[in-house]
Amino acid sequence: MADVATTPYRFSAGHVSDRDTLYVAAQLAVLASAEVPDALLMRWSRAEDAWGALDIPSPRSHLVAAPGSETVVIATGADGTTLAATARGVQPETIGSAASESVVDLRVVAGFVHALGSSRQIHRRDNQGRWSHETLHDAADVTPCALDGDERGLLHVAGTRGAVWYGDGQGFRRARCPTNVDLTSVSVAGAELVFVGGAHGTLLRGFRERWTVVEHAAFESETRALAVFGGSLYVGSDDGLFRLEPDDTLEAVDLGLARAPACSTLHAAAGLLLALGPEFVALSEDGTSWQDLTP
Repeated sequence: MADVATTPYRFSAGHVSDRDTLYVAAQLAVLASAEVPDALLMRWSRAEDAWGALDIPSPRSHLVAAPGSETVVIATGADGTTLAATARGVQPETIGSAASESVVDLRVVAGFVHALGSSRQIHRRDNQGRWSHETLHDAADVTPCALDGDERGLLHVAGTRGAVWYGDGQGFRRARCPTNVDLTSVSVAGAELVFVGGAHGTLLRGFRERWTVVEHAAFESETRALAVFGGSLYVGSDDGLFRLEPDDTLEAVDLGLARAPACSTLHAAAGLLLALGPEFVALSEDGTSWQDLTP
């Protein structure tokens, strides 16, 4: 891999669509530094071993490829806008009813796109592009930050001040957690196992009402991204990428870069693990050997 400083882009989100296709949200670094809103939705094809790019009106903070017969990439921005991109073009899409609604996390859960809104609502997109909504209660004192769910569609949501909610099929309940730090990432690892990460290197393990702290000394920066791949938990932070070992230690993962880059996005699907930071895009089939895909 090359030095991460060589790319002219800055990357903000990424998603594995299938074994042959990746999507990332990007912006030219010179435009980002000048606060120019023009941005890109980029697609990597294994068959072509190349990137294509589509101009979009503003940077995207989250994106997913919605399952279905036609690929639809849903991309949300910090400015509160949502785009739906297909082979026919890009169209705006309305998720929430509140004018100030913005999406703070976006996931595919049980075959459907779920968006976590700043107005404490969880939005679910059906296969016809229609959104339904459910409100998080007992949330007036905190802000939701991240969500994930299992194949049954049961969700866990994390938020500021140590807040965790879990869905029970009838609504959401707020759990008691052994921390009061901001929690900003979630990854469901199994039928009754969920990991939550947050500020100061915080990492929690639990399910619904039961939570414990995974003690480690690997880093003290924010736990920005979590993904379960090959039976192991991978953890992204400003200090690089780590893997949780069976003895609960966090071991640094060597991406082959000249220096350990900040890792802000992880996505595991189709037997692939995508790791992405502001200045790199890397892909692995085993979590050990990495392919540099940085455009």
